[in-house]
Formats: sequence, C-alpha cells, structure tokens
Amino acid sequence: METKDQSLPDADNQPVFSLSELSQAIKRSIESFDTIRVRAEIAECRQWSSGHIYFKLKDDNNILEAVIWKNMVPRIIMKPEDGLDVVVTGKLTTFSRQSRYQIVVQSLEMAGEGAFLKQLEDRRKRLLAEGLFDEERKQPLPKLPKVIGVVTSPKGAVIRDILHRLNDRFPVHVLVWPVLVQGNQAAAEITHAINGFNRLPSDGKIPKPDLLIVGRGGGSLEDLMPFNEEDVVRAVAASDIPIISAVGHETDHTLCDLAADLRAPTPTAAAEMATPVRNDLLRQCQELALRMDRKTDQVFQYHSDGLRGLARAMSDPDQTISFRQQRLDSADDRQMRVITSYLSRLLGYIGSLADRLPTPAAQIADVQNRAGQIMLRLDRAHDQIILKRANGLRQAADLLPDPRAILSQKQHEMSMLDSRISQRPEQIFERVATRLDQLRRLLDASSYQKVLARGFALVSDAGDGRILKTAQETANVPDLILTFADDKVAVQVSSDETSIKPPKKSPKSAPPTASQNTDKQGKLL
Repeated sequence: METKDQSLPDADNQPVFSLSELSQAIKRSIESFDTIRVRAEIAECRQWSSGHIYFKLKDDNNILEAVIWKNMVPRIIMKPEDGLDVVVTGKLTTFSRQSRYQIVVQSLEMAGEGAFLKQLEDRRKRLLAEGLFDEERKQPLPKLPKVIGVVTSPKGAVIRDILHRLNDRFPVHVLVWPVLVQGNQAAAEITHAINGFNRLPSDGKIPKPDLLIVGRGGGSLEDLMPFNEEDVVRAVAASDIPIISAVGHETDHTLCDLAADLRAPTPTAAAEMATPVRNDLLRQCQELALRMDRKTDQVFQYHSDGLRGLARAMSDPDQTISFRQQRLDSADDRQMRVITSYLSRLLGYIGSLADRLPTPAAQIADVQNRAGQIMLRLDRAHDQIILKRANGLRQAADLLPDPRAILSQKQHEMSMLDSRISQRPEQIFERVATRLDQLRRLLDASSYQKVLARGFALVSDAGDGRILKTAQETANVPDLILTFADDKVAVQVSSDETSIKPPKKSPKSAPPTASQNTDKQGKLL
C-alpha cells in the first residue's frame, strides 16, 4: 500500500502561474523597493543610438545591470565612464525578456571626493604630457577687442555680470553663445560653442570675436565637472581666438583654466581683464595730447631761437653777394691772364721746336749722300765677292772631278748673288722715300697755318711786316695786319677805337712748296 509524504504540500492545491503572471509578480515584488543607493564600479558603459546609456555595476562577486534613459541623460551631473567608483541612485525594475533585473539610474556621483580628484589628476597629467598646458601655446590678449564672444548660460547671473561690467568699462559688441553649464550634455555644448566661434568667417554677417570668455558661476566639484571634460579642454587649447576661463569662484580650479590663455578668478574679473577702462584711456589720450602740444611748442621755440641766432650772425645778403661777385671777377681776370701766359709760352715752345727741325732739303741731301756711300760699298763688296769666288774656283779646279759642272754651278750661284745685290738699291730707295714722306707730314703738321686753322691769328706790323708777340709792342704801331687761316685783315689802332679794313687784294700765287714753307716757318715763328 502506497503512503503519501506528509512533508510535501499537496501539488493539486498549488496555483499554476503563466510566465507573464510570474514576471509581473516578480516585477511588483522588486519594484516594491523604494529608491535605493548602490555603490559599485562602472563596467561596459556605452550609449546607444537611441540616446539611452547602458552599463554594469559590479563588485568582487556580483553584477547589476543599469540604464540611464534618454530623458535623464542631460540631468546626470557626471559622465559615466568605465572604471569609475560611483554611487548610483535609482529604482529597481526587471527586464522580463531576459529574466533579469536592473536599476534605472536617477543620479550618479563619485563614491568619494578622493576618487574623483584622482580621476582629475590622472587626466591632468595625461593632457600635460601632451603639451596642452604649455605656456608657449598661450596667446596674448588683444588690447582693444572689438567683438567679445561669451560661452555661458543665458539664464544665470554670470552673463548679466559680464555685460554690466563691460558696459561700465569699455562698451563693445558682445556675442553670447548659450550653453548648458551643468549636466551630462554641458561639455558637448561648450565644445560646440568654442568650435563654432572659431569657424565664423572674418568677413561674414556675424563678426568673428577677437576674444572669448568661457565661464559659469560657483558650484560643487560635480557641478564644475563639464569644464574638466577632455573634449572641452582640447577645444580651449586648440582655439585660434584667445580665451579667458572664468569658471566658479576664486578658489575653484578646473582643467579648462590650465588650457585657457588666461584664467580669471570670477566672470566679473574676466570682463575687467578683457577690456580697459574707457575713461582711463580717454584721460591718457588727453594727457598724451597735452604732452605732445607742450613738446611741439618747445621744439618750435627751440628752432625759432636758433633761427634768430643764425639771422643775427649772418651779414647783409646784398653785401655778401657783392663780395662774392668781386671775388668772381678777380678770379676771372686771373684766369684770363693765366690762359694768355700759357698760350704765349706754348707759341714760344712751338717756335723753338720749329727752329730745331732740320729742313727737308738737308735731310734729302743727307739721305742721298748715305745712299751713295751704300752703293759704293755694295760695288766694292760685289767686286770682292766675285774675285774671291774666282780665286776659289781656280784653287779648286784641280780638285774637282768635273770642272765644267762645278763652273756651271758657281756661275749659277754668282748670277743669283748678282740678282740679290741688284735688288738692294731699290729697297734702300723705297725706305728713303718712305722716310721723306714722314718728314713731309711732320713739316706740314708743324706749319703755322695749322695753328691758324685752329682759331689763332698772327699779328704783324703793317709797315715792316714785323711779328708782334705782346700787347705792349702794338702801342706805337698805327696799322696792324691780322693773318687768319683763310685771309688777312688790316687793322688801324687809335686811342678811341680800332677799325678793321680788308687788306689790299694781291694777285693770288700758287701754294708754297714744302721747302718754301720751311723757310717761312722759321721766320714767322
């Protein structure tokens, strides 16, 4: 007989659940927990195209699925990353299709400030090693920016403080790019704003800023986290426009401050650093204008005193000009005397050269005499050579095997020698003729008529034909003859004036020969 186990419940009395009913029952049981806080490490974090973020929370022994819905992503202060030790606040729920439960994240924060600071320090060291914080990369701020771009929230007090301070100090054109300064989407918007300002064309409808101010008000370390994000830091370091970082209060420090070209303790201080005080500039300009006016007056006064001193030191201009004219007249007179003296010495030197030149007739006679002597010597040498050759022939006649052949050869040599000797006088006479032609050209070049052709005149006494060389010799001569290259002119000398008369016509004669010119040349010069 079969007996029943009394320890087991009656299977027929147990309700039967469908999978959906069981899943709903489990779901209601799990979701009955109130909002919970869980500390764990983030792993396998990724954001899907839908906008949801999925990751896992794990410790040494367990894993819990976590999800951040798309509408909650902008409200999360910090961006989840793998390896972060965080405290997650949210509600438990189930995902029945995979028979697992998960936590829907409502907020996310670092598990401790030390871990958060360590994360920032590691990031700072890595960016520092890349050179993003080097002083050589930082740009100087413009002295007088025309357009200033501000990247901040349009609703906070920061933008009002910046605009108010700029308006008080130096009104400029301000462009505001509104962004979120807190939350998970803030870093992306700040990066987009900085890059957007840099992409503006210089000549576009919207002017490109000369300076950027990136900032927000004070807050906790988690609130300032967007300005520590790597994308924001890289955008600030790569900006072609100089950037002033004004994040938080004076005691707050972010990585954005290190990458910026200048850090301001507060947004108001950033406005003060960006622009000078307009009234101070006006006052400086006025002071510089006054200094320039005083300096100009001093320079004018100095030069005026100098001009007056020079005017007193200078003599009367008319008297100075008269004195210079007198010196010029004196120099002109001395120059004329020097020229006259030089011409006189030159004529005397030419006359002395003409006296030393031999006459062509004497030179021809000398050449003829030397030619005769040469001919006489040639005749003697010819006879001596013939005689010497004949004696040689007679002496060698007995030794020659064929006297007629040797005689014929010697006769041929003698005829050749006779021909050469007969040609020597002709060569001598050619050289003599060439020398005579050279002497004739020299005589023609030394003729006084060549001197007259260059613009000189020969002054002579009309009475006795005596050549007058100085002005004193014309004192007692009433009539003069001026001989030019083409004709002669008669001149009468009187105490009042000098009259010029053409000379009496004389029958034209043939031009003088070279010998006649030579005879006259000595007399005239």
